[in-house]
Parts: sequence; structure tokens; C-alpha cells
Amino acid sequence: MPYTTPTQEMSHEEIKKHLCEHLDNICTYLSASAHWNMRAANASRRIAIRGLGRWHGHCAKHNFCELEHLEKIIGDKLEYMPKIDMQLVSKAEMFDMHNINEFKAHFKVWMDMQYELSECLAHAIHKSRKIDMEVYDKLCCLATNVQDEKMRIRLAYDSFDFAGWQPHDISVKSRWIHHYFEHEHIEGEPVNFNLG
Repeated sequence: MPYTTPTQEMSHEEIKKHLCEHLDNICTYLSASAHWNMRAANASRRIAIRGLGRWHGHCAKHNFCELEHLEKIIGDKLEYMPKIDMQLVSKAEMFDMHNINEFKAHFKVWMDMQYELSECLAHAIHKSRKIDMEVYDKLCCLATNVQDEKMRIRLAYDSFDFAGWQPHDISVKSRWIHHYFEHEHIEGEPVNFNLG
């Protein structure tokens, strides 16, 4: 076992403090993402891409539920109430899109949010395993969901991109996604559709 000096190791309280800072960021991203997805859902419907509207609506609801559950666990286990950066949430609420070019560009915004959330989760998971296993388990589960959502977003983008962002292709795939959420998706189960 390598020798470590006391200054190389953080105390339990220091680790918890750093963990809480990461949890602030995670809760901020969950809240901002929920609001952004609500706006994206409405914007998608307005430009007649209803399937993406359903998907974004599902993501908004899922993020709100995850935020509520995470805050409860943090409160119970760490006796801490996360501080949400409302400026970031307000910025997310200003999102809008009006045409196919903005629809295409919105995938990058979506992916960037998921990437930033993944980064925060990775840091928090590392710290949480030394503090509380229920918080650790919740963060691991959340990280798995975020990784899965990142993959689905990328696959959807690649599928639309392969077809050249043609309105007919977008319309057909939007109907597939809408049908999936309307008739096949089971609430609480991971999203699992294939755009071919």
C-alpha cells in the first residue's frame, strides 16, 4: 500500500462539500433540461414534427421526475438541498425553433446538454461512493439513462442526416416516433425505438 501524507487525502466533510457542489450542477442541468425539452416539444409540434414533440415531452417529464427523486434522496441522506442556478434554467426556457435548419441545429444543443450532465455525473459518482451508497446508486442509474439518451439522440441525428434532412423523411420518421410513444412505450421503461 503506497504511503500517503495527510494532505493528500480529503476529509469526509471535504468530499461531501465537493459532492454537494456536483449535485448542485446535476440538479441545475436536470431542471434546465426539463424546461428546454418542454420548449422543444412545443416548438416541434408547431413546425409539424409531432413525433419529436412526443419524445421531447417524454424527456421533460422524465427529467422532472429524476430531479424530484434525486432531491429527495439528497435531502434524506445528505441533509442537503441542492442550489439550482435559475439563470441557466431561464436561458433554457428561451429556446425556440421555427424551421428545418433550426430543427437540425437543435440536436447539437440537446447533445451538449447531455454531455455536460454526463461530466457532472461522473465527478459526483466518484465522490458519492465514499459518502452514501444510495446516492451513488441513484447517480449511476441516472448516468446510464443519460448515456442511453445520448445514444438515441445521436442515432436520430445520423438517420436524419443520412437522408439529407428531407422533409418527407423527417415526416415519416416523426410518425414512427409518435406511434412508438403512443402505442409501444411503457412508462418508466427506457426509450427504445429504431429509425432504421
